[in-house]
Amino acid sequence: MDKYDGHSSELLDLSRQYLCTYGEDLRFIETEPGFNKMLGYDPGELNGQPIKIMIAPEDWTRVIEHIHLRFSGKEPYSHYLFKARRKDDSLIQISTVSTVISIDSGRISVAACEDLTTRIKESNSLHEKHLELRAMVLSAIQALSLMSSIRDPYTGGHENRVGMLAAAIGRKLGLGVDRCESLQICGSVHDIGKVAVPVEILAKPGKLSPPEFEIVKTHTSLGYRILNGIHLPFPAATVAHQHHERLDGSGYPLGISGEQITLESRIIMVADVVEAMTSHRPYRPGLGLEVALAEIAKNAGKYFDIKITDACIALFRENEFTFPDGN
Repeated sequence: MDKYDGHSSELLDLSRQYLCTYGEDLRFIETEPGFNKMLGYDPGELNGQPIKIMIAPEDWTRVIEHIHLRFSGKEPYSHYLFKARRKDDSLIQISTVSTVISIDSGRISVAACEDLTTRIKESNSLHEKHLELRAMVLSAIQALSLMSSIRDPYTGGHENRVGMLAAAIGRKLGLGVDRCESLQICGSVHDIGKVAVPVEILAKPGKLSPPEFEIVKTHTSLGYRILNGIHLPFPAATVAHQHHERLDGSGYPLGISGEQITLESRIIMVADVVEAMTSHRPYRPGLGLEVALAEIAKNAGKYFDIKITDACIALFRENEFTFPDGN
């Protein structure tokens, strides 16, 4: 089956099909009144006319290929879409199912045709609305990320870099384009809950006290509450909630383990650790990429998913990824 402009030819509606027949000389033999009306002709007006008059020039080569394949017996039936030219030269989108049969006078092609123009326009309109909605959602995500980075530049830059690395890990694992984009977006807001953590704690140059650390840990649940209140086509709320969980159940805030932790969260947690260790923080200088990679390698299978860890390490070893500052 052919596809045309992204619309499957499986859209045929039996109640709206109109029949026509033509011979190997590519001239119409008989056309139903509905077929003529669809193309703007009077009943019987197309009989004897070359079928080429109803095919848009840009689609003629493709249509004639199907016709030749049918008459040669190589294609028992054809099912495809093409642009048809009406009598007034306007174009419509036609879906057709055609086959060749033998009669006393020879072989003829029988075609059932349907005008899909209106439905294709409606489908395109829905697609455009979907894109507009997606753009609005992404704008909201960007606003949240900007809010986070304005309040704490360390957090904002960290989130964006985690998102970039997470998407690269996803690609290395063979995940689809949409899921990798989702990873980048989830990474860009995974620490959004830190907007509720006092800046003096986030930017404290020394070691946090146990009570202060408990306050910082609340950012996962707070992030979940913030993002879960927004209808997003990405698992951003879940990632915000789970990115400090660990494979052995020793993480927080839920203490879940293994595949109870979503794949996106398991990817983000690895990217989160690598980015955090390589970057400077108010309380310490960056530890460097090698230290970060050694840390995730040491804890692969314990804290971190082995396949994800291997993919992350391979990205850097094979020079397939670097952070914007070159790390």
